[in-house]
Amino acid sequence: MDLSSLNPQQRLAVESTEGPLLVLAGAGTGKTRVITFRIAHLIDLGVAPEEVLAVTFTNKAAREMRDRLAELVGKSVGQRVMIGTFHAFCLQVLRQNGKAIGVSPDFQIVSGTDQRDLARDAIKMAGIDPSAYSPMRLLSSVSRLKNAGITPAQAFEDAHGAQQRLVAFAQLRYQRALERLEAVDFDDLILLSLRLMREKAYIRDQLCARFRYVLVDEYQDTNKPQYDLVASLTRDSRNVCAVGDDDQGIYSFRGARLENLLDFERDFPEVRIVALTTNYRSTAPILKAAHAVVRKNPQRREKELVSHIGEGARVCLIEAAHEEDEARRLAEIVHKRHFEQGVPFSDIALIFRTRAQPRPFETAFNEREIPYRMAGLHSFFDKKEIKDFLAYLRVLGRPDDDLPWFRVLAFPPKRIGLQSRTRIAEMAQRSKQSVASLLKKPVAAGLPGRLCRALQRPLACIEAARAQLGPGQLHQAVRSLMDSLGFRQGLLAESGQDEGRRRWDFVLEQLEDLETKEKRRDIKSLSAYLDYLALEAHDKQKKEDDSERVTFITIHASKGLEYGEVFLPGVEEGLLPHKRAVEEGGEAAIEEERRLCYVGMTRARRQLNLSYCKTRRSGALQTPAQPSRFLADIPGELMTRPLKPDRKQMFAAIWQKLGRGPEH
Repeated sequence: MDLSSLNPQQRLAVESTEGPLLVLAGAGTGKTRVITFRIAHLIDLGVAPEEVLAVTFTNKAAREMRDRLAELVGKSVGQRVMIGTFHAFCLQVLRQNGKAIGVSPDFQIVSGTDQRDLARDAIKMAGIDPSAYSPMRLLSSVSRLKNAGITPAQAFEDAHGAQQRLVAFAQLRYQRALERLEAVDFDDLILLSLRLMREKAYIRDQLCARFRYVLVDEYQDTNKPQYDLVASLTRDSRNVCAVGDDDQGIYSFRGARLENLLDFERDFPEVRIVALTTNYRSTAPILKAAHAVVRKNPQRREKELVSHIGEGARVCLIEAAHEEDEARRLAEIVHKRHFEQGVPFSDIALIFRTRAQPRPFETAFNEREIPYRMAGLHSFFDKKEIKDFLAYLRVLGRPDDDLPWFRVLAFPPKRIGLQSRTRIAEMAQRSKQSVASLLKKPVAAGLPGRLCRALQRPLACIEAARAQLGPGQLHQAVRSLMDSLGFRQGLLAESGQDEGRRRWDFVLEQLEDLETKEKRRDIKSLSAYLDYLALEAHDKQKKEDDSERVTFITIHASKGLEYGEVFLPGVEEGLLPHKRAVEEGGEAAIEEERRLCYVGMTRARRQLNLSYCKTRRSGALQTPAQPSRFLADIPGELMTRPLKPDRKQMFAAIWQKLGRGPEH
């Protein structure tokens, strides 16, 4: 096995085959290369491929690992190594051995709609108001419990207080429903495998004997059950290789425990630690700036990455007046990079802290005719609440358009079911008239009395709003319609209080866009506004078909990816670090926000751009915004226009009031 292509740190990690090994793999230091070379080296030393287990967190990462291994040892040998996610490994274990603890070998895995339906039934059985506690919220709480190694039955026994007991009862009902169906969710795959190994020692011994070498990728992202699973598998051999980076631990909301990596030598005192610090991705200024941000975290292992590429452009800092100005300026830079400097659109990414941030950038990029793709994000106009809202605009502005009526009659709920809506459409088609014309005289059209009564109020509200339409009154008429129909209340009932309010904020944002264009006299009618939106959507569709597109992505989704040029918009207090972390999370939450900033920054290979706004919209108002405390940590010589000393001093008091200041 030729290891000459590895640097000294990588080679040490590959050749340290016996006993526990902790590989601290900084961003861009070649961790996947080390893992695959280490597996190949074990096989070269005579270890049977079937004795090696490599686990990671995504199927994509597993496929990449498998493909790279095949290049080193050949496809037939590589296929004999067990490479997969924790869930894939546990699925195989339970299919083969689950019967020993009463798990049917034919169990089904529930997810998606089926899982939400079970949760909805559990909420009803517990007597909880579904508008205050949504199925997704219940599923999230169950997942958090299981990721902490706690079963719903245990949570029910430990519940205190009436509300907590109700929620615990709903969690227990959900779990009982799974058991009744002989089904499991993804979290159960891990917990049941652990239970199997704890209760049936002979099966644990068989698994330990088979998998003598265990490698775990992204170890900082493991939760308690996953950690316990690895510990149980390697209790006898002690041949565990944990590869991870404490500076990239950003999944605590999923139950990930950074302590699993930080305290590794407590559990394996004989561990050898190898740090990979040569970065093959980014230029020196990018790495130094990112390190300056993350080094302020006290809970980390000190390591500073060294760029193999060397020096490069300084980090560009951009100050914008507001989010529309920020979007416009970044779109201008991207346009210049591509058309004047020849940078491919596909080599550029805008990385956001939150899912709501891309909205103004969609508009700015469409206006510049810059193609983009929403990686792991939904376009603003693909959201259900926005589609429903725009349907109302269409029935107001173009009443003879039949297509939007299905949505209008369905939401908010009006006791007009699918069969009734289908019947209305069929009757309109048979009578060769529009749906709007038919609904003006529903009795004469032959609709049942119950349906006519259900239609009476929403149709009256729509007609009242249409009568209000006039120059300068469009947004007021639409808002009046939303209020009279209970659109906001419908969202709260459908999604729960927190999610419903978030979805209503998106509707308000579209209303504000209508109001802004009306005041600027960009549009004079709802029909003109609908034309504008249709053109914007059409432009977006054309760009979606283009293989060369700028990537819009969140920081969480960007982990493991890289781009030639990265823009990190909204580096402000309240966004990065997030308001919730500052106000509710304490020091641990601020540390994770630093790690998020670090991950976003280290996605860049050649050029990193950070931007912030002086004001940002909050509801209907533009409110002052402050640059993030993280910007103050970056040495001035690394940036094109650093925060001036007087600016740092001015914001220091604000940072201190908002939470721990720039020194933390």
